[in-house]
Amino acid sequence: MQVLVLIFLPFPYESHVCISIQHKKEGIIMSHLMRYAGTAEGRVQGVGFRMFVQQHAMDLGITGWVRNMEDGSVDMELQGDAGKLDALEAAIRAGNYFIKVRQFSLTSIPVVAKETGFKIRY
Repeated sequence: MQVLVLIFLPFPYESHVCISIQHKKEGIIMSHLMRYAGTAEGRVQGVGFRMFVQQHAMDLGITGWVRNMEDGSVDMELQGDAGKLDALEAAIRAGNYFIKVRQFSLTSIPVVAKETGFKIRY
């Protein structure tokens, strides 16, 4: 039997965190879901940046979306465990040979319940 309880708590530094508690035979597992709105600037359009973000997010089990903006920046929303979000942020900031992120900002936003997958929006 599996029981899923979602608790939403405001924190002074992270305004929106969802704590997921799953009860299984082997014990209780806790994970902290967080969601961020982000903007990347630099050489981030026309270089495969959206697919880069999507692939890394999917590899890490992060949900959300990414899209190009008319001003040349790329907006995204990222949701997942704090440690995995940190790993994705590091990958985004590092970029690759083609992708050069000059500026990257993240703002905490409310968690989207039952979100699955990571999409490229147009």
